[in-house]
Amino acid sequence: MVTLPGNTGSTVVATTTPATGLKVTFGNIPHRQWLYGVDLVRGEITMLASPGGVGKSSLAIGIAVSIATAMALLDEKIYGSKLTALYVNAEDSTTEMRRRIWAFCLKHSVAEQDLGRFLLVGADDSRTQKISFMRSDKGNFVLDDVGIAHLEALIDELRPDVIVLDPLVALCGGGNLNDNAGMSLVMRALKRLANKFDCAILLLHHTRKGGDLSHAEAIGGASAIVNLARRAIMAVPMTTEEATKLGVLPSERSSYFKTVTSKSNLAPNTPDTPWYKLCNITLPNPEPPTYLSGDGVQAVTRVRLPLFTKASTGDDNKIRRAILDTIDGGKIIDGQPFQYSPNITGAKNERALVDDAMTAAEAATVPHVWLEPDLRAVVTRAIGALKTDGWIVEEEIKAGRFRRGRALRVQWARKSARSNVKFFIARPANGVAMIGQSGGFEPCRNAPDGT
Repeated sequence: MVTLPGNTGSTVVATTTPATGLKVTFGNIPHRQWLYGVDLVRGEITMLASPGGVGKSSLAIGIAVSIATAMALLDEKIYGSKLTALYVNAEDSTTEMRRRIWAFCLKHSVAEQDLGRFLLVGADDSRTQKISFMRSDKGNFVLDDVGIAHLEALIDELRPDVIVLDPLVALCGGGNLNDNAGMSLVMRALKRLANKFDCAILLLHHTRKGGDLSHAEAIGGASAIVNLARRAIMAVPMTTEEATKLGVLPSERSSYFKTVTSKSNLAPNTPDTPWYKLCNITLPNPEPPTYLSGDGVQAVTRVRLPLFTKASTGDDNKIRRAILDTIDGGKIIDGQPFQYSPNITGAKNERALVDDAMTAAEAATVPHVWLEPDLRAVVTRAIGALKTDGWIVEEEIKAGRFRRGRALRVQWARKSARSNVKFFIARPANGVAMIGQSGGFEPCRNAPDGT
């Protein structure tokens, strides 16, 4: 028992000692209460950051719908049922947000599901306009207790399991997000609300221009913003190198992004890199569109990469066959055919293959209309695959104009990758490729033209 001085000069007798409840014991320690994979957990703040336009709001919408429907629509486990998600958007109107939510539900075939547990307040809602984390006081920005109290009252009334705050900068009343002391107070206030109402908070924020998007330091503003979050996820756009490796066309690269865990205090990092694609969804509005393309809205979906496999069909097979025929016919220089160079590109390479192969591939895939970068990427990838599969081999040029150089040759006779049997490809007059063994022929199932 401890005697403490009172406010009026009297004494107050405390019924506990300073050491009460401080001893460490291991009895009755509850499990963490995960809600969405290992990204959202009750009582904690998770940061989702990216450059503008990458897709973090679309991803956050998908997360909120998944939680509200208790369905793993983005392939992340939902823990629990009858969960409620509150989405506070301080940039887009409620109507615009409804469009984006509808697009996601259409993409994932859940438009008929009950979304009564998805609660939305947009930038035009008076309740959103009252929420503010910082205010100006004599030229300085300080914690806005009144604005935070409005958020607390909203949470108290709705009791959501997950709260999405989108974005942080719009909810800070124009305050200085680089002020470490001020942002520390903001993050601590949000942490208090997460603890008080036993909910998870997903806080959307922007990254610094030119920052390393694999590292938490790329998150914009004061270090306290990420330091006081328990988990930080970065939405990172696909690079040109990744697109080439994963079979994504150059014209579609901007639609893809991955999420990278840049900070994880409560769960170990995993080697899996989730990839997402932004899809254009045309809304079936009851009124006719005012423009030809209709009401197109982007929605996010989880994808498995790479997109291509060794088993090719359709245009891929036509392209492969066109490349083989181009190589077999040779490069015409001064009216004479010469073998193509293994160096498939190059401004000074007279025997470069790619441009001629593109012309042949484009003709072979009519009526498909190609963008030049896409066709170049597809043809270059197909040439590499044909080399890997043994359809194209290199050999030395022993005589003639390009002697001592290297050349490409089509290996019409090649070994099957699955056996030691040697197969021969015959191209009779009817154009149907046939595969023969010991003098007999049958339709070739693994020929590059797919016949």
